[in-house]
Amino acid sequence: MRVIVVNPEAKRLRQNRRIRQLVRDRFSKYAHIIDISGADKVIGALDALSQKHTVDFVYVVGGDGTFNNVLNWIAALQPELRPALISVGGGQFCYMTKFHGLPSKDPIKNLAGIFSNKIKLDWKNWQPVCVHDSVTNTKRYAAVVAGGVISDILQWYENVGKGGFFRVLQIIIMAALSVASDTIRKLHGRLKIVDGEMILGTAICTKKSFVGFAFSTIPKLLASCQPFGGIPNMGEYYSAAYWGGWRSLALASPFVWFGLVPFWIKRKSYNQPIRTAIIRMSDTRLVLDGDVYVWPESTKQGPEKQNSEKRTLTFTIGETIALMVVEKQNSN
Repeated sequence: MRVIVVNPEAKRLRQNRRIRQLVRDRFSKYAHIIDISGADKVIGALDALSQKHTVDFVYVVGGDGTFNNVLNWIAALQPELRPALISVGGGQFCYMTKFHGLPSKDPIKNLAGIFSNKIKLDWKNWQPVCVHDSVTNTKRYAAVVAGGVISDILQWYENVGKGGFFRVLQIIIMAALSVASDTIRKLHGRLKIVDGEMILGTAICTKKSFVGFAFSTIPKLLASCQPFGGIPNMGEYYSAAYWGGWRSLALASPFVWFGLVPFWIKRKSYNQPIRTAIIRMSDTRLVLDGDVYVWPESTKQGPEKQNSEKRTLTFTIGETIALMVVEKQNSN
C-alpha cells in the first residue's frame, strides 16, 4: 500500500490551502491519504493502518520536521516491515526533498511526476544519525541533528511563528549581528553558550562549554549551505562543532557556510566525519531536521535527579532506512 502523509500546517500548505484538496482530488486513487495535524495523531494513524495493511511506500507532503516524524515511526518498526520513504515537498526548507533528487519543492508537481512515471524512482539504503539519551534511555533519529546556538536560532524562528523567506532572512541577520555584539545578545537574551563537554570521534574537547554542533548524513542544507568537511566512510557521518569566542565565529561564518575552517578557529572547532560523538550537557533541546525537540524530564528523585541534570547524548549511525530517490539518468 502507498500512503501520502499530509501536514496541513506546513509552510506551503498554509500559504495555499488548495494543495490539500488537490492532493485528495488527484492522488487518492494512487494512495491512502493521512491528512491530520499533530505528530502523535499522524503516528497513531500510521500505526492503525499498518496493523491492517502492508505499508510499502510513504510520501511526505510537508517540511523536514514532518519527514522526521515519519522517519522515527519507520525506524521503530521491524526491518522487514519498514516502508520506503520520500519527502515530496511542502515545507520551508525541504533539504530532504533536494536530497531525494526531486526537481521542485512543490508537492503537487512532484507527486504528479511520480505517479505518472515521468519521475522515475529508485531505492537507496540510507542511515540517519541516531541519538541516544541517557536520562530517558530513548533514541531519536534524524538526517540532521544540531544543538547549542542552532537550537536558540530555531527556537527563535518557531517563537515568531516561522514564516517565509524574509522572516528567515531577518532572523539570520539578527543572529549574525548578535554573534558579533555582546550588547545585542543581552538585549534579546538569546544565543547563549552551553555548559557541557564533547567527545568528537577520538578528539576530546577540554573546554567545559561550547557554542554549537551539527551532525548530518546529508551534505547540503539551506540553499548553498554545505558546512561539512570531508567525505564520510561506511558507518560515519558529517560533524561540525565550535567552542571558541563569538567574535571569532562572526568573522568565520561566511567561510563555515561553505565548509571551510579559517585558521583563527582551527583550534576552537572540529569539522570532519566521525563514527561516534558523546555530548554531556544541561540543555534539554535538540534540533532534529529543522524542528526543536525537547527531551522529557527525568523521573528520578533526590540525588539521582541531580546527577541526571546533565544528560549524556550519544550520536551514532542509526537503522537502515529505504529512501526513494530520483533514478540517475544514464549519460550514454
